[in-house]
Amino acid sequence: MPVDPSDRLPDTLLADAVRRVARGVRVSTVSPAERDRAIALIDQATAILAQEETPGPFWLTGLSSFDDFDLTADLATLHTYSPALGDANPFAPVVELEVTDDKVVQGTVTFAEIHNGPPWNTCHGGIIALVYDDIVGLAAMVGAGGGMTANLSIDYRKPTPLFEPIRFKAWLDWHEDRKHIARGEMWLGDTLLSDAKGLFIRPKGLPEGVSAG
Repeated sequence: MPVDPSDRLPDTLLADAVRRVARGVRVSTVSPAERDRAIALIDQATAILAQEETPGPFWLTGLSSFDDFDLTADLATLHTYSPALGDANPFAPVVELEVTDDKVVQGTVTFAEIHNGPPWNTCHGGIIALVYDDIVGLAAMVGAGGGMTANLSIDYRKPTPLFEPIRFKAWLDWHEDRKHIARGEMWLGDTLLSDAKGLFIRPKGLPEGVSAG
């Protein structure tokens, strides 16, 4: 069954709770006995959640049919369970975004301890690419219908720090028929951290305005 938007708030609260657990796993230095106690409690929570499970199909919107998809809906509902942007996905970074009147996707992303890479307090490049895939893809989608990622290239110019709100923007650069090229940037203050270019192709038969990726 499709997920009713009114039912998503508990998912968001649950995801926030799991984020706190994930952070604890990363930073905790408690004794082995305390870790064993935490594992037992997590196992209890897992058993509660496993009492009822959806058989899928799974789509990052939470919907199970294109018929229920609405491109004009709140952006949060388009990427509810995305590992890059989803507020109901406990492993996604905290993201705030909007689409401007000229169809630029912009906002901030804040990376946490579970997203770190080398050397210290910096975000892993693969996580940055994951976020780019969604925001650049979203720009292609709201700009001209979008599609699935065919190619994504990123220039990493400066290390991207954890814990800081990183400003981003993405926009449609060009499109023709089923092909779309979109670009994006991430900034910390006046410093350009990285930029990206993505090619997205709408599969044949996919309704225009529906992104498969």
